[in-house]
Amino acid sequence: MLPLLFVLSAFADDPRSSVADAVRRAVAGNMGTEVEDVEVSALGVLPENLPDTDDWAVTFANSRQVTGNVRLTVRSGTVRLALLPHIVVWRDLPVAAANVAPGKRVPVTSARVSSDDLAGPMVEGDGPWVARVGLKEGAALSAVNVRPAPDLLKGATVVVQARVGEVFITAHGEVLADAMVGEEVAVLNRATRSVQRGVYEGDLIVVLEQ
Repeated sequence: MLPLLFVLSAFADDPRSSVADAVRRAVAGNMGTEVEDVEVSALGVLPENLPDTDDWAVTFANSRQVTGNVRLTVRSGTVRLALLPHIVVWRDLPVAAANVAPGKRVPVTSARVSSDDLAGPMVEGDGPWVARVGLKEGAALSAVNVRPAPDLLKGATVVVQARVGEVFITAHGEVLADAMVGEEVAVLNRATRSVQRGVYEGDLIVVLEQ
């Protein structure tokens, strides 16, 4: 008796291996990756009298879900099979280059990552990134565990400027929230020990509102 679960590619000389190959090609085409990057397992027990053909049409129950446990059908001629294989796609993705505490910038490197190890939609763009949660070295970066780094991080020391007539008065301050260039941010003025609001102008300068 055949085992309940098996990796079909083990049947290299069996017509049933063509089903796994067809699924791999379909996944690769859907995700724009190479067939060699796709693994298919847990196809289950298949009929012994499958046609000896590579002409299998693959249809996903949900075209947006093609990794993990995926419901799909394969069809060739009059033969139609409903399957629930486990599909893994390997890709070179950005990962944390070191352990990172929440709220800290993430040093990034690249590594081969399985879709099983990606906890959410992968990040887009080149960063930089800030950790939403604590990250272990080698953790794949996703929209769940990182966010785009702001231009100015909470706790940073800045120069606070206030214009009085034609004169700029300056002091050092600590920003109380993350900010992007051009955004308003609250600052603890270390000279007056008061919280003031200003616009982050870049280069660690906050211009106070008049």
